[in-house]
Amino acid sequence: MNDLPSAVVDISHIRDLLTFQQHKTLKLAPKLTVSVLQPSDFEKMNIGLAMNLFSCSVSVALRFLLEKEGIPVGYMTTAWFVDACNHWYDLMSSRHPVMSLSRRKKDAYDAAINFLCSFMDMIAKLDIGDRGHWKPVQTGILMSTSFVINMADDILANQPFLLTSRLTQDCLENLFSCVR
Repeated sequence: MNDLPSAVVDISHIRDLLTFQQHKTLKLAPKLTVSVLQPSDFEKMNIGLAMNLFSCSVSVALRFLLEKEGIPVGYMTTAWFVDACNHWYDLMSSRHPVMSLSRRKKDAYDAAINFLCSFMDMIAKLDIGDRGHWKPVQTGILMSTSFVINMADDILANQPFLLTSRLTQDCLENLFSCVR
């Protein structure tokens, strides 16, 4: 699938990237830190740290190491997965009409919907961990993505675009932080 050299995504590939750039002045993935890879219990709830892991810079840095440092080609699968997760998050939390779901540009809309469907298919077939048991995160991704796809059909019949960030709990969490 996707002409990848391996079927395994491994966090050790990202640890190797962190080790590679540890003593460098200019970092390939500047937001990648130890706390991103080993978050405390409280940090596990921080979406910003997760986005530092699933970012374009991490994906590009892994590809750079593959081309310039001669690391094994299996790292390409991890880079592809990080890039796919980053693109999924961008589509699922769009805050600007440029990244929103819109039928104004049919090709872009079809590409976004096809990507979301293929991402759901990949997540459904994913084996996470050593034993490959189904994880709640898979259910959450499938439910939220299928909801956005179905909601887009209904909303785009009457509206020019759908800002998917309006469907997240960010507004509610911001309210709770103000109340605290």
